[in-house]
This record gives sequence, C-alpha cells and structure tokens, in this order.
Amino acid sequence: MDFKEDAQSFARYRDNVLRVENGAISNKARQEYEERLRDNFIGRTGLTLSVRRFKQRDFKPEQERRKGKTRIVCVSAPFEVGEGKDLLQRSFRDGCKLVQLTDPKQASAWLERREQELVEALGLTPDVVCFGELAYPPPPPSEDNGWDVDLIREYGARRIDFEDQVRRYLRRRNSNAFVFLGTFHCLMTLYNVGVAFPWGPSTDGVKVEVADEWLDAKEKGEEIVQQTPPVTLRKRFPARRAGEVTRTPPQPTFDVFFTEFGRVGVLICSDIVDLNQFLTVARWNTPTDKYANIDYILVPSYNDSKKLVSMCQELSYIAATTVIVTNANPGNADFPETQLFCCGLGIPDLAQLSALKSMVTVHQQTVSFSGAVLNIFDIDIKRARNFRDSEQRKSARRRNGRKTARPSANIEQLPKV
Repeated sequence: MDFKEDAQSFARYRDNVLRVENGAISNKARQEYEERLRDNFIGRTGLTLSVRRFKQRDFKPEQERRKGKTRIVCVSAPFEVGEGKDLLQRSFRDGCKLVQLTDPKQASAWLERREQELVEALGLTPDVVCFGELAYPPPPPSEDNGWDVDLIREYGARRIDFEDQVRRYLRRRNSNAFVFLGTFHCLMTLYNVGVAFPWGPSTDGVKVEVADEWLDAKEKGEEIVQQTPPVTLRKRFPARRAGEVTRTPPQPTFDVFFTEFGRVGVLICSDIVDLNQFLTVARWNTPTDKYANIDYILVPSYNDSKKLVSMCQELSYIAATTVIVTNANPGNADFPETQLFCCGLGIPDLAQLSALKSMVTVHQQTVSFSGAVLNIFDIDIKRARNFRDSEQRKSARRRNGRKTARPSANIEQLPKV
C-alpha cells in the first residue's frame, strides 16, 4: 500500500466502541477507544466551516516557489486598550463593545506610525508582512458613543486614503508581498474586521472557490465568485472572556490564499481557540491529496494569554504546518512574545535537531519612530515542506496502526539542504 492509498484509508470515519470484557473496561480498551476517538474527531469528520480559496485568475499550482526562503515580517506595535490608554472600549447597540481611539487627535499619529512600520518592513524584501490585531487605524470616538453618517463617511475616506498609500508603498518596492494590515472594530457592522492585500498592490479581480464538501465526496456545491483586493476578513470568535463583544458572521468561513511561496490562512487572535476553526484547519491539512495543504497560518493578536500561544503550537503540530502568532506590546511581560511554530516545534526546539537546525531563523529590528519591533522569520521552503511531509506520513501510520510501503524518515534522517 502506498502513502496515497494509506492516507485515504486514514480519512474514513471508523466506528468506535468502548469494549466491556469480563464485566470490566480494561486500560487497553480505554486507550484504544481514546485513540480512535481522537483520530475520528480530528481527522475523519467533515469540514466544520466552508473554506474559501482565493486565487489570482491566472494562478497555476506549478507557479508555487519550491526552493529558496520565505521571509515573514511580523510587526509588534506598542499600544494598549483601557481607560486613559491608546484605545478605549465603548458600548454600542445590541450589547456590543467596540474599541475606538481614546483621543481623536491621535488619528494622524496612529496612521503615521503604521505607515512607517510598513515602509521599514517592506525594506526587508518580505514575502509576508503581518500586523497584529487592532493595529489597523481605528475609528475616532463620537460624542454619543455611536456613529452617524458624517462620521462613517469621514472614516471611510481615511481608510481609502490609507489603503491607497499602502498600494503606493508596495509599488515603490515592486513588492508582491502578502500584507495583513491588522484589524479594527467597525462601528457600522459591529465586526472585528481584518484587511489584507494578498498579492501586493494588485487590484485585479481574483477567483474565489468555496469548498464545503466532505473528504470522501466529490466537490459538491462548489461555487466560483470574483472579488477585488483588498480582502476583508471578519473575526469569527470574539474574546468574550477578555471583554470583547463584537458580532460574529452568520456563515463563518475559513479563507486560504494561494501565493507563489505557499498557501496562507489567517486566524484572528481568539479564532484559534474556537474548536470549529481549529479542527477545520486540522482537517484541511489531513495527509491526503484531496486538499492543497495550508503552509502558513497567521495569528494576528492582541493577547495576554499563554493559552492562546499554546494552542498555536498545538495547531501547528496537529495540522503539520507553520503557525506564526503576532502579538502587540513587545517587551511587556504581560504579553507573550511574537513566535513561530513549525509542526509543533518552536525555533529553539528546531535548533536542537541537527537536520532542522537553521531551517528557520529569526532576528529583530526596532522601528525608532514608533517603538514597534519587527520580528523577521526566514523559513527554508524545501526543508520545511520535507519536515511537514515527514510528520504527515508518520501521523498517518500511527493512526492506521500499520506501516506504509513508503516509510518516512525520522527527523534526524531528513536531508540537510
């Protein structure tokens, strides 16, 4: 049996029964039941969310870069939410609590800081630039804690100017980088909205394929629509325990962007804590040839929880992918640092394995104008994919309880390239 056939057998849901023998449940029976339960739960159920695949019209799979390095620049900006701080939470209709600028006079300064950070990030010739949650220029406060037509028009015009300026910076650098500009709380829709330029300054309409099929079925119900960048993403799982109360999309989807350096997905902060989204990514990256695996998951966040970072590491392991969490407030002990995980391992762990040493490197650069820290991750594309494929094959073997005809190498046996 080859790997493809073995992976397909792994993908089928298997009946699971907790066996009772001689009037008792043995430890072995519990272990077998729990293992199959985990496999069914993570790998053999259908997609929880619909997945939208964004591709440029002329994109072909062979265009993906197979060699070289991917450079990801994460912008960790210093700002805080709270009374008397940079951003202030206010109550709105329907019980929503949204974040706005505390002082409207700081609107221009906020724009200038983000633009300077972007300019310095683009100067590093990145493939990805990722700002954190709430970093996108926020709406100004209103006197009645609500919004009116003039306020929305004013903010809308400022958004258009900012995004036009972003395009100009990208054109100046001749950059096709995937740029995630952060998120903001929209006063009109009550969503936490992220803004992305997936293919540099391009404004060409892109093809969006919507997939909601089960693994063992043909692509039922797939539809193709057109969308023009920038692309907006809505946070699907607000951090309610942390006081964030925004609307949730009625039909949540997970978005995957096809680029020349790989496939990119975005989970906005506490989205990763949502089991539906967590399992959708794990399911999509199941070791089969049904889906094109997601290579990078960006997690822009404003987060003071170690649990969220731990779940980023767990997702990178279960989905055999690279997860990068971009957090705010670098150097603040209350905020976990910006980090990268590849197949469950952080950079210090990767460095301890001879075959994976230097597969991912990181260095930092400070933006003097704003105090933000640029975390620059360089990832060897070929070695990272070899590592991922190796981990997927071993995962399939473990879950099937038998060896494939094409065994995978141990980590230490991976080729050094």
